[in-house]
Amino acid sequence: MFAKAQPLTVAGTHLGDLALCPAEPDGFLPADARIIDALTAPVALIVHADRLNQELRAARQQTVDASAAERARIRNDRHDGLGPSLSGVALGLEAVQASVTGHSATLEELVRRLRSEVGHAVEEVRRVIDALRPSALDLHSLVPALRERALALTLAAGGRLQIAVEAPDDVPTLPEPVETAAFRIVDEALTNVVKQAGATRCRVRLSFGTVLTLEVHDDGRGMHPDRESDGRVGLLSMRRRAEQLNGSFHIVSRRRGNTVRAELPLDT
Repeated sequence: MFAKAQPLTVAGTHLGDLALCPAEPDGFLPADARIIDALTAPVALIVHADRLNQELRAARQQTVDASAAERARIRNDRHDGLGPSLSGVALGLEAVQASVTGHSATLEELVRRLRSEVGHAVEEVRRVIDALRPSALDLHSLVPALRERALALTLAAGGRLQIAVEAPDDVPTLPEPVETAAFRIVDEALTNVVKQAGATRCRVRLSFGTVLTLEVHDDGRGMHPDRESDGRVGLLSMRRRAEQLNGSFHIVSRRRGNTVRAELPLDT
């Protein structure tokens, strides 16, 4: 049976009691009391810190759940509501433009501008959705999320492309903006490999130091690095994501094979 219950308090808040049992049959000695007094405050701080960590984890999980629900709502609204509506407007304007051609230069110009505005609106909606944190990162950390994505793309390619993700076992906890940018960059690079490169093998390599270094190498058709203006390959998007975090982005293309490399500072 414990002979003493030492209260643990921080800033006047009672956190619990520290149960103590004397080492000697005669009870606590005067020297024991001094040691207990000296240890009580640090133990109370440890207990308080542990409770704060538990509350922080619970709050973070609530935030993640709410973010995932809101992201799903926005995607559904875009897919079921705004997207089809804008597409319908664009098709209607296309029909209007065809019907007024040759009748009125002013009306033709007005319809052309309206079609352009609708096109910009569609791109803006896509940009907003693209800026959201990937849902895969709500379920997994970066490396497992990338491996899951690589498996999905491998299956989608019908087995003609094998994708491997290499990373150290001791991956540090990453700032959320870095994790999101890293996933988006690799995802875009892999999508380009599947669609454009005609590759049979692709390797994703991650290394960690003062920066997170990403490399995506494939054995497909080479591509000239000056083609960054070609929206099909998405290179401008990847470069923008890296530079927004004060990082760097490079692509090396040879006759056979491309290497996409990005470095993202970890002090973001």
